[in-house]
Amino acid sequence: MSEKVFYCFDEYRLDVQTHVLYRGENVVRLEPKIVDLLLYLIQRQGSVVSKDELMKAIWAGSIVEESAIRRNISLMRSVLDSTNTDRYIETLPRQGYRFKPVVTQQIVGDTALDRSQSDGSRTSTGEVSGNNSGLQSSEATTGTGATSTVSARRVRWYVWLNACLVVLVAATLVYRYVVYPRLHRPIISSRQLTTNSEDLPIMEGTISPDGSMIAFADETTLYVGDARSVERHALSMQDGIVPQNVEWFSDSIHLLLSAVNAVTQEISVWRVPVLGGKPELIIRNARLAAPSTDGTSVVFVRDDNQLWIANSDGSDAHILMTAPDNCSFGDRPQFSPDDKYVLYSLITHASTNSRIEAREIATGTVTVLFESSHFIPDFRLIDDNELLLSQQLGRGNNMSQLVSVAIHLSTGVHSLSSVLAKANDGIYTSINATHDGRTLFAIVGRYFSTVQLASLNKGGHEVENVRRLTLNDSHNLPSAWMPDSKSVVFFSNRTGHYGVYQQGINSTEAQALVSDEHDYFRPVVSADTKWLFYFMPEDVNLLAGNLKVSLFRHALPGRVGQLVDERADFFRAMRCSSRANRCVLVEHDGTVAVFYEFDPEHGKSRELARVNWTPAATSFYWDLSPDGTRIAYLDTTTGPNDIAILDIDTIPVARAAIHSKGFDPFASLYWDANAAGFYVSAYNSHGDLLKLLHVHLDGTADVMRQQVSTSLSWAIPSPDGNYLMFQKFARRSNIWLMER
Repeated sequence: MSEKVFYCFDEYRLDVQTHVLYRGENVVRLEPKIVDLLLYLIQRQGSVVSKDELMKAIWAGSIVEESAIRRNISLMRSVLDSTNTDRYIETLPRQGYRFKPVVTQQIVGDTALDRSQSDGSRTSTGEVSGNNSGLQSSEATTGTGATSTVSARRVRWYVWLNACLVVLVAATLVYRYVVYPRLHRPIISSRQLTTNSEDLPIMEGTISPDGSMIAFADETTLYVGDARSVERHALSMQDGIVPQNVEWFSDSIHLLLSAVNAVTQEISVWRVPVLGGKPELIIRNARLAAPSTDGTSVVFVRDDNQLWIANSDGSDAHILMTAPDNCSFGDRPQFSPDDKYVLYSLITHASTNSRIEAREIATGTVTVLFESSHFIPDFRLIDDNELLLSQQLGRGNNMSQLVSVAIHLSTGVHSLSSVLAKANDGIYTSINATHDGRTLFAIVGRYFSTVQLASLNKGGHEVENVRRLTLNDSHNLPSAWMPDSKSVVFFSNRTGHYGVYQQGINSTEAQALVSDEHDYFRPVVSADTKWLFYFMPEDVNLLAGNLKVSLFRHALPGRVGQLVDERADFFRAMRCSSRANRCVLVEHDGTVAVFYEFDPEHGKSRELARVNWTPAATSFYWDLSPDGTRIAYLDTTTGPNDIAILDIDTIPVARAAIHSKGFDPFASLYWDANAAGFYVSAYNSHGDLLKLLHVHLDGTADVMRQQVSTSLSWAIPSPDGNYLMFQKFARRSNIWLMER
């Protein structure tokens, strides 16, 4: 007589052989992977099971994201107990999951599978060895008779099993001969269409649906050209219009262009004919626009967190949805081929987590199509069931992969992913494809940050002789000057980890001050040049407010750094005055920023001042005056262009305020060398337009430099007031076509 084994907890029974879960006498419908996951956790009841172990055990040999585990765990919890998600499965941060209830094992003879113990069954209990040592066991054996009820149920069971087998075979055949070939179409050839340098990178581009034409833009001009010969000609646009995003209409003779006006800073959407004619302004205050397949509608983004839809002439514009809290829309949204859905990507603030969702326009129903712990720079839906997407493999690096995923729009169910291509020195963006999905279009770009140097004239109000100081293509981020104004201090990931470097203003080579297997940032130097201070984050890939950050002290020249303290506060920072031997450290508690006197040898001492700040901000911008007597900071609690000044040598601390008008929100701040004003960044996050300003103490400001940028920049003057060091985000990017 054969026997069946059940794992029992509360009102549930899990059949080990058939992987069927029962609640009482009723079958609980669960996806097979969820049942596999539940069984694995039950068999290790009471033990912590890591995500890696689950990936190897449940998804062995498959390419899936960690989000698959989170999704299945979430679904399992909602089915088991929708009112108490932690009742059965406990999540231990950075460790894994643990099944909490006490589980008993029941062994039942097959002739009495559906009979209760009151029908003559007998049970005995005992311990289970091996991996199930944490489970309690009970064995039930029954008589030989089988009732008609059992027989009827057995017939139904066989019918259900045969039906499942038929469905499984059909699904296997469809996947093998339809889905798999489409998903795993190999890339036969790749060719680079453009060879632009970092001085004129390709910013955006797309291929026409029929594959005959390409449209692309550099930092100033929109072009169209033949996809084979790359013969190109510029399209006429109004002066000052800087292309930001370009899409083809399905007729292949019109473009939908999102752009920013470099003069007025207005962001707008245009309809541009490629065969001659005047561009037509469609929508103001809009970006990342995409047309519907039938050409009658346009979807676009406003204010980073609002998704809008309008007719193709801009009429009847109305909001479709608002992004969830702590999220913003990523790159361009798009319509599904049948125009019933709008697809978009969401980026979680202060992390690399991304997800792609589909929203049914008629009902508002949202389906999650793909989730990833890697940042997704771009995606594109090809026909109805293939999603192409780019994944950046780590924060701040230039490695990415182009992935194909088979998806279902209405259910969100997706099968195995396939990596089509990898770029070890570039990020895939502007992903597109022809109607048949055979020709893929992408821009592959290397992104890096440079330290720029300029001469200051007219009392520090104008810049000239701008030149690039750091000559490699890693991320180089300016941080401080040496007090003699002859060299700068910055941090860079040129060795794979962020280290601290010093470079003379007339030199092409940098000297490593601190560089090892850890990451260090925000270095400053004391006025007597005896001490270097810098910070080490617990995890450079997780830039969150509660991230633990260690402060180090390093005696110059040469010696090994010493740990001063560590604290869960990513925004903490230090400044040292250039003319007085004084340093100030700021730390954050809730909605308060606290300034402390900091002695180079003895560490943090007395509190100088405390001010309100906005924890939701991406950073807290402040600086110490050259003589060390005043602290200035951007007071975002009162206004986007307000600067507060604290005289820390008075008791009580005296406070003054500066109000500026007519500029985008300020986003960085450094005193000028004469303490007569500040160098401030005004950053338009919607239009990606950046201005470096010199703000006077009366609130008036001079525009010193303007650039189209997708990243924040900041400017630090030399102590003698002769130079300005600033950060510039650069890219080297070109167009590639891939055939499959």
